[in-house]
Amino acid sequence: ALTDILEIVEVGERKGLGIQSFKVTGIKIPEPVEKNLCFQAHKLLKNDFNLPPLQIHLHKIIPTGSGLGGGSSDAAFTIKLINKLFSLQLSDQKMLEYAEKLGSDCPFFINNVASLATGKGNKLT
Repeated sequence: ALTDILEIVEVGERKGLGIQSFKVTGIKIPEPVEKNLCFQAHKLLKNDFNLPPLQIHLHKIIPTGSGLGGGSSDAAFTIKLINKLFSLQLSDQKMLEYAEKLGSDCPFFINNVASLATGKGNKLT
């Protein structure tokens, strides 16, 4: 299957330490960790919520730069998973707003259903 695997684990008390470790396996990602969209998605949510220190493991299968939405889907699912794991109670609309800050095609993966995209790809119907 052509799908990345994302695992997020809480590793301590909520003391504002952020991501304690970020591990990527599978296909190598040429950019620094700080530029990874999963890392950036966590950072966006961390700015607004008191999240605990996390370990994030991304097993990359979708080729980087292939135009298949691998990084964008990883970012969207990071938002969705953190929302669910830590009961942030973000509405779909709010998750779409966070996703749009990361990239114009990231919001598509919040709903993850067939959609017509207009604008830069960020307006979905």
